[in-house]
Amino acid sequence: MTVALSLRALKLSDDETRLMGKLRSDLAYYARKNEKRYAMYEGEFVADQIGIAVPPMLKDWPVKIGWGTTIIDVIAERMNWIAFESAGTDLLGLDEIATQNRLETKADRVTESTLVAGTSFVVVGKDKNGVAIEPKSPSVMAVQRDYVTDQIIAALLQVRTPTGAVLAETLYLPDQTITTQVGRHNRMTVTGRDKHKRGECPVEQFRNQPNDSHPEGRSLITAPIEYTISAAARTLLGMEVHREFFAAPQRAALGAEPEVFGFEESMSPEEKYALGWAITMGRMNIVPPIDDGNGNVSVPTMHEFKPSSPSVYIDILKYLSTMIASDSGLPASYFGILTDNPTSADANKALESRIERRSGARNKESGWHWMNVARKALLWRDGRVDESALAKIRVKWASPSTPTPSAAADSGMKLVSANILPADSKVTYDRIGLTDMEQAQLAEEKRRATAAGLVERVREAANQVTDPEVTSLASRRVPVEDA
Repeated sequence: MTVALSLRALKLSDDETRLMGKLRSDLAYYARKNEKRYAMYEGEFVADQIGIAVPPMLKDWPVKIGWGTTIIDVIAERMNWIAFESAGTDLLGLDEIATQNRLETKADRVTESTLVAGTSFVVVGKDKNGVAIEPKSPSVMAVQRDYVTDQIIAALLQVRTPTGAVLAETLYLPDQTITTQVGRHNRMTVTGRDKHKRGECPVEQFRNQPNDSHPEGRSLITAPIEYTISAAARTLLGMEVHREFFAAPQRAALGAEPEVFGFEESMSPEEKYALGWAITMGRMNIVPPIDDGNGNVSVPTMHEFKPSSPSVYIDILKYLSTMIASDSGLPASYFGILTDNPTSADANKALESRIERRSGARNKESGWHWMNVARKALLWRDGRVDESALAKIRVKWASPSTPTPSAAADSGMKLVSANILPADSKVTYDRIGLTDMEQAQLAEEKRRATAAGLVERVREAANQVTDPEVTSLASRRVPVEDA
């Protein structure tokens, strides 16, 4: 009887099978969309060609452009997760969980995926060391939400080989986690069921600016930006073709017989087209001899044309840089194009201010997701969550602004001088850019200095005593057995 129950438990029910099938379909749909965005971010994107100006053998030439990387990294570099913090209350052990899981570095991976694909995932579980928190790419994970509460009611995680073949899958449900593995004949076999009965899926989905039209979040690489990057890649390829074919002098043979160069009447248009590119790599034009009707045939002559300048491609790239700067909200200089008239300091400050506001807004939204991760971590560690205590904890982010050390110190000094901030406050230390380790070291040195000063003051006070009776009492020795 026990064996029958075990076998039944290691099989998927019809509802679980249908649910996994739907999540696989969602995962495949979003993976195709994200593949192009990640290619643009990594600089591996190859633009489609119109097929007019570029020869067939070069249409897939791997031209790379890093504008997608710039758009993502400028914002991601200003979203620095530091720690969980609270104003004088217990952190409930979240600081230890964060240190153990290296969340300060893993948060960067989550931020990057969220900005590139519009969404990312974090899975919470337990291992031999305690609570485990791992980020997961949207290319290997999909979730299903309740339409009313917007809570995650199911999630699917795939483990793949470098070639994309699925090795194993994990289905996360509110009361249990089901693990499967590819067995014989490529069939999925259930390998385990963890009935945790926590009432929640141990998965948090990070979403960038979700709305009704983009419920799963929006990528920073929008449709206009995708087009501009594609146009820039085609322009760079055109410049490569220009360099290979038109930078050298182009020649033409007037009055020459085409058969001399290998052309035959029986050749198809495709063969003639390929042969034309093969002859001196497109630098030779052939004009057949002309007969004036009186038996006079033109004598073959050779002509040479001066090479053209690639400046037209550079002008196009300058124009495209202004387009992508407008769409992304970043200065055009970030995309490697410098104009003859640089922008003023006020204009640069305005652009910098916009980047700071955008980064700060994303910090607030991402901070809410990280607090959900903290809640699930406590739930998986303790089986329950003290909601009132958790409500007093927040995520600490580094400032999205980029002040110089001298400017930060000057700002802190003015705030302290105006009695807005106390000199020894942690808030003041954070504002001037001291790390937690530096603050701890500073506090320890101040404690030692205070203790040493106290001893010195006691010694000075003792030396100033003039009362003979007090001096006599102080000079008495106490027997060791009475000490």
